Amino acid sequence: MIFSVKLNKVVSSSSVATGLERLYIDSFPPEERRPWEDVEWLVDHNPQFEMLEVVSEDAVVGFITLWHLGPVVYGEHFAIDPSRRGGGLGGKVVEAVIERLGATPWVIEVEPPGMTPEAERRIGFYTRHGMILQGDFRYIQPSYGPGLPPVELKLMTSRGDVDLDEATRLIHRNVYNS
Repeated sequence: MIFSVKLNKVVSSSSVATGLERLYIDSFPPEERRPWEDVEWLVDHNPQFEMLEVVSEDAVVGFITLWHLGPVVYGEHFAIDPSRRGGGLGGKVVEAVIERLGATPWVIEVEPPGMTPEAERRIGFYTRHGMILQGDFRYIQPSYGPGLPPVELKLMTSRGDVDLDEATRLIHRNVYNS
């Protein structure tokens, strides 16, 4: 299947494509996402935060959110419409993000290997598209809000020379305010 992929920056919360809020809520459990109103606020008010719509064949089919934290870029959320999954689109997006960031390393959180079959598939997916599992590094995602637990996750990076302690400090301070 041959298709094009474009990443278009969302410039204001009022311009977010229809359906992306539902995709966000359906794609991530409550303990791994912030309220949608907070995402909209970040789009409008935080220059470190960037939401990109994934466009293929002139249709918005997903999104990715990135935090520009100086020496690293943290990928907070990435989702493709379920009806468009499995055809290579997601891999093209991962490769496009890595290319877009150039020399700046990309850091993402994933569920630990062995946690679920989906976690294994997700790690395999990212690995096939250039990401490196930092399996020996212990990482805890702080709580997204009151009543939500912290979550033990793993980090994956687009390069092997990332200072994971510094990346963790930047992510926790700027993304989770902890």
